[in-house]
Amino acid sequence: MINFHENIFITELNQIPSAFSWHQDKELRAEGVARRAKMFSSLEFFRHFPVIILACGHYPKMLELSIEEIFDVEWDKETRGEKQQFYNLHYSKDRKRILVHTRQMSMAVTNKLIDSIAAEIKLFI
Repeated sequence: MINFHENIFITELNQIPSAFSWHQDKELRAEGVARRAKMFSSLEFFRHFPVIILACGHYPKMLELSIEEIFDVEWDKETRGEKQQFYNLHYSKDRKRILVHTRQMSMAVTNKLIDSIAAEIKLFI
């Protein structure tokens, strides 16, 4: 049995609610994402979860943020899935934590993507 709330942390980088992020003010969005990234990197709380799902799409690349630095993990250099249904796996150096970087989960996510991510997490745990 997996207790999701004890072992897994899921988050977005953009804290501004809206149906589509491209409708948001770009500067306000970038500022908010930068503040949230700083919070994740500065608080040890976010590093105690064995599994982190970072559902933020291409924000790290677009806003020049390093998932590796923010969460102290290393990407295994393999993108899985397909164009809009992708995920990347990042591991802590001691391999006790995994971070799954994927698209926003609020819309247009396929069952195949969810099943693939779930299988990776189950295998890891």
